[in-house]
Amino acid sequence: MDTTRIERALGTTVRSLSELDGGMIGTVHRVALEDGRTVVAKTGETPLSVEARMLQYLDASGLPVPAVLAASDNLLVLTHVPGDSEITPAVERDAADHLAALHETTADRFGFPFATLTGTVTQPNPGPTTGRASTSTTGSSTSASCVSMLAHSIRRSTGGWRPF
Repeated sequence: MDTTRIERALGTTVRSLSELDGGMIGTVHRVALEDGRTVVAKTGETPLSVEARMLQYLDASGLPVPAVLAASDNLLVLTHVPGDSEITPAVERDAADHLAALHETTADRFGFPFATLTGTVTQPNPGPTTGRASTSTTGSSTSASCVSMLAHSIRRSTGGWRPF
């Protein structure tokens, strides 16, 4: 990974980096910075600015996602969320609580209010107006995308958390 882009985006020097496991799209590194912070940097061929926008939308919706520190189409830098891969009953309960809250979301249409990605596939949004829609409805792209993004973000930021 070219550390110059990270340094330019954050205004500090990269001290060290280590690749994280589990990536499906792109390459992800834990990055130790000279200013003492640890961040997560992702590079890839999909437009990472879209992933950043999705994370910012989820954050504004109250879901616990890493903060976006810098984003472009080929670099995404996030806050590092310390943790491990152990799935305890408390972790399961926390994930279930967030999933339940997500399913309480209602809107006048399905999908994000902007085009998103599911892996490498572009997901055009918003969909046609169909009356009051709930994300708990089977086939909802918002529900699937949000849950996928939440699990993926937690896994990436903690270096390996896996959904149950």
